Amino acid sequence: MISMKPSTSTSGSGRLNLLSGLLVYFTGSPRAGRWREAMAEVARERGWQVAEDDGSTTLAEHLVPDRPVLVLSSLTIPSHLTCGEFKTAVVKDTPGAAMQALASDGSRSAMIAAAYHGSATFAYAADMIRQGAVVLDASAPFLLLPLLGEVAAEQGVSSSTDTWRPLDIYSSLPPAVGVEAEWPLSAFSYPIMKPEGVLETGRSDIDLTGRARTIVYGPYIHLSPGLWEVEVESLIDPDGGMSHLRFEWGSNPDFVGSSVSVSRSGIYRIRLQRCWSGIGPSEMRVATVQPHFHGRFELLSVKVRLLSDIFPVETSLPD
Repeated sequence: MISMKPSTSTSGSGRLNLLSGLLVYFTGSPRAGRWREAMAEVARERGWQVAEDDGSTTLAEHLVPDRPVLVLSSLTIPSHLTCGEFKTAVVKDTPGAAMQALASDGSRSAMIAAAYHGSATFAYAADMIRQGAVVLDASAPFLLLPLLGEVAAEQGVSSSTDTWRPLDIYSSLPPAVGVEAEWPLSAFSYPIMKPEGVLETGRSDIDLTGRARTIVYGPYIHLSPGLWEVEVESLIDPDGGMSHLRFEWGSNPDFVGSSVSVSRSGIYRIRLQRCWSGIGPSEMRVATVQPHFHGRFELLSVKVRLLSDIFPVETSLPD
């Protein structure tokens, strides 16, 4: 994290020379590289220092007080400038564009990692905006930055139209009450144990036969503070017996849950609500609570929505 420590003035006035300037935070965008270059060029032309937010605690030691500094940040968890006078701007792109920029390839594992890190950047950006940061559109022809002024950059990059869209809850920042997204089934894990003891990911259609165990978990997408609801739709077929399942929703180690016992085959919907008082990864999981000799479970859909943006504890970026 960046800790901006003041240095004593040599002017004899006894005042402290504090670092000042602008922190620009990017949510993830294929356009981010061009904006970074353009901002850095304008800042240097105006005599500013330019620094990269790399999480270092010693960044301030390499900067000169009394000269404005432009700090560019794309960290999953941005540093908090704890000393000095800094303006903050958030440069956001669409959730689809963020996924496009963050996924190293089109593989399932890359998409899951992109959703995890991308959701964190959107959640922290929303927190910055609540605290007064200026929000700017990465697809605009130019950006009007606090203190620095107008910056223009060539675009030539289009946003992704991929249907794998787990971050749609962040289409606006902060997320609006009532916003919802359907999380793709491929974002969840369905653990199965091979005979040699290697854990692999199965499919959303699960044979319940076997010991009590977790059969579904994920997707660890970060949620911003507020009251959130998850709606899980599943097909449960006890196959002539009784299926005993536990649905849980939360962020480790705090979960809410509901236990169900099903004797009739059908499609069932479970809704669970939990208040996020701080930014954190969300997990929905389903487990069998006793051994089963038969039965089938299939996850059909998982939707998440924001019910209220009023939360009991005010959040801030980490020191």
